[in-house]
Amino acid sequence: MVCKKSFTSAWYLKVHQIIHTEETLYKCNMCEKSFTSASNLKRHQLIHTEAKPYKCNVCEKSFKQAYYLKKHQRIHTKEKP
Repeated sequence: MVCKKSFTSAWYLKVHQIIHTEETLYKCNMCEKSFTSASNLKRHQLIHTEAKPYKCNVCEKSFKQAYYLKKHQRIHTKEKP
């Protein structure tokens, strides 16, 4: 046993096991990076484009990743990290 995590389905277990095997199934065709999930690859591929699909609804500033939009929105709400 590598870790003590448990899962409700065999699929979740298989996805988790990739972390321990360092197996990467999704490779970026623009650079040498590879990822364990399609969603991580898709998020990464935005760095190779000018696309900024996440737009602030207050000031309309745009971001490549949702994480950075959420971080930015704190300036409008005065919320601390």
